[in-house]
Amino acid sequence: MGLSQRTIKYHRANIVKKLEVPNLMAAVALRAQLQYDQNESSSVIDSGPVIKEISQLKNTIDLIAGIHWWKDTNGVYQGCNMSMLEMVGLSSIQEIIGKTDYDLSWKESADMLQKHDQEVIRSGKSKSFEETGKLSNGNIATLICNKMPLMNKSKEIIGSIGSSLILQIKKG
Repeated sequence: MGLSQRTIKYHRANIVKKLEVPNLMAAVALRAQLQYDQNESSSVIDSGPVIKEISQLKNTIDLIAGIHWWKDTNGVYQGCNMSMLEMVGLSSIQEIIGKTDYDLSWKESADMLQKHDQEVIRSGKSKSFEETGKLSNGNIATLICNKMPLMNKSKEIIGSIGSSLILQIKKG
């Protein structure tokens, strides 16, 4: 027997509440990106406290339940957690940095994903979406996604950050 529409809406609302993690993630991602940018632009990479802090931030993101990522304003991935990497069949964060949704297993859904990212970037407000895409194993996943603008210290929007939970997986 299937769930009623009312029950589905209730569960989706609760999932969205649980996805409020991006506020913490935005801070963590921005800090990691700032440290990365700072190290990339300097001729000497600080192998002490900065590398340790980046490692701790990465571990924190990997421990937060769900699928998490952040992109620049052009939809280019700047980072993600291990759950995201597993979903797209990649093994390291370096493999996703510089890619867009058009480069990943869900390229057929890329227009919709990019449209949602741009809605968040243009509005400057968090939004929730139900999104569907093909996983690296060929299965089709339906996810509830909470996206918000990623801002720098000056409150300028520099991209989007998101968090997802899988609602359903269908054999592909």
